[in-house]
Amino acid sequence: MQLADHAYARLRSMILDCELMPSSPITENGIVERLSLGKTPVREAMRRLVQEGLLEVVSRLGYTVTPITLQTVDDVFQLRQIAEVAAVELAVGRLTETDIARLESLCAIGYDSSDRASIIAFLADNAEFHGIIARASGNQRLAELVTRLLDESQRFIHIGILLRPRSHEAKREHSALLREILAENSAVAMQQVRSQIESARVMVRDSLATSDPRSV
Repeated sequence: MQLADHAYARLRSMILDCELMPSSPITENGIVERLSLGKTPVREAMRRLVQEGLLEVVSRLGYTVTPITLQTVDDVFQLRQIAEVAAVELAVGRLTETDIARLESLCAIGYDSSDRASIIAFLADNAEFHGIIARASGNQRLAELVTRLLDESQRFIHIGILLRPRSHEAKREHSALLREILAENSAVAMQQVRSQIESARVMVRDSLATSDPRSV
């Protein structure tokens, strides 16, 4: 199971980080060779990723990385708006000094759109930023939902960033949101996170509408 868990974590990361692009065909043997693991753990990992919706089975051919559709993007970002707006409302007045210090440092982090490693690091920092706020809500189930939605939207945003860079805007948005939360302006903070998620949705939608993600 340790090998299966390792295979799952590595393959899942390859999909979310767009090392394996949406709609890309893959085979069990190809992943075995790529990860230098046996067939059994790789097969188990791929089964789990099919259940998770990140891989699709293609009869007699192997697997395909699940495509990103405009409907999927809309669905995930709509859920993010519901969950993260609620998390922000509950988090106002509940951030610890440690939370605030870390959030302030994360506000200063951007990315270089020509450097995939920089994008991957930014997406991890972005997830941490929103995760800290969600956990401060005091609602564990809500925080877990926000984390899952951030994971699911990671590859959407990765592709959007490659085609529509907005590093400066992202830093400015994080700083503005944190400022309103610290000022305990709940209504303004809630509107800001709603608008910021909508901006990300539009960025991803525009990118997908004008380009084939497999060519990025």
